Amino acid sequence: MRVLVTGGSGAIGSFVVEELVNRGEEVTVFDIDPPVQNEVYFIKGDITDQEGVLDAVSKVEVVIHLAAILPPACEQDPHRAEKVNVGGTLNILDAVEGTEKRVVCLSSKGALGSMAGQYAHPRYEPVSESHYKNPVNVYGTTKMSVEQYCQAYSSNKDVDVSVVRLASTWGPGKGPRHGELDLISRMIEGAANGEKIHVSGGDQKNDLVYYADIAQGLVRLARGRFLPHLVYHIGSGGVVKLSDFGDVLANLFPDSLLTIEGGLNYFEQVQPTYCQLDISRARQDVGYEPKFDVEAGIKDYLLRMGIGT
Repeated sequence: MRVLVTGGSGAIGSFVVEELVNRGEEVTVFDIDPPVQNEVYFIKGDITDQEGVLDAVSKVEVVIHLAAILPPACEQDPHRAEKVNVGGTLNILDAVEGTEKRVVCLSSKGALGSMAGQYAHPRYEPVSESHYKNPVNVYGTTKMSVEQYCQAYSSNKDVDVSVVRLASTWGPGKGPRHGELDLISRMIEGAANGEKIHVSGGDQKNDLVYYADIAQGLVRLARGRFLPHLVYHIGSGGVVKLSDFGDVLANLFPDSLLTIEGGLNYFEQVQPTYCQLDISRARQDVGYEPKFDVEAGIKDYLLRMGIGT
């Protein structure tokens, strides 16, 4: 299978490329920066360049579309976010229209928005793919538009596309793009390096899916053809607390200076969607099953970062 991964040099993209390579697929990365893997093809390109996207897509059978502007950059430049996240997706959909190529397009639970109120539980758990959408920020709004365009191209133009809505994500490489919002990376690397770190909101529950599980789910969906549903949830299959990460890190690094305070408010200026996504549809249709709990994910994270325990 010849696969194009847009945004394949990013944090999640690198895991997706690795998963594809391990399965023996022929992979091309379309990104501004080169990928970490040497055994793949690389096209340096901008997802907003329609001709460049068309040329790249013409060489493959499947597109896993990850390229996007993420928070907090979305909020800082909404026009750029719209051009990249929505316009870039339209370029992909236009490129595959009238062909037998398949697209897996990344969305987010940010498209669902706030389900009950800040730091509150959603209206029901686990949250299914049919939950109404009410995004509360620029990123979520762009992802809602992406989902709607995928629906239109699927229904009206017979494009073989699946939308993947992710739970909250974690893994190595996330920190630089998310800054202070990525508390999990700060906790893991801080504990490993002996840094003094204090985190509040240790009792807050959330569905946190590790990058390797995301990659597995995306690749499973990429190998499907005209699946029975448009939208699929990829999550951890449960909820965990920040304090759960603290417990594992305390066992791995007994002398760490990490302290975690109880309570719920750990994103002080963000209105997040704390919820568990229902992953039963992905389980049933493509056999997705998350493999990385908190401990397994932390150990893999440390191994990939070259940090000993």
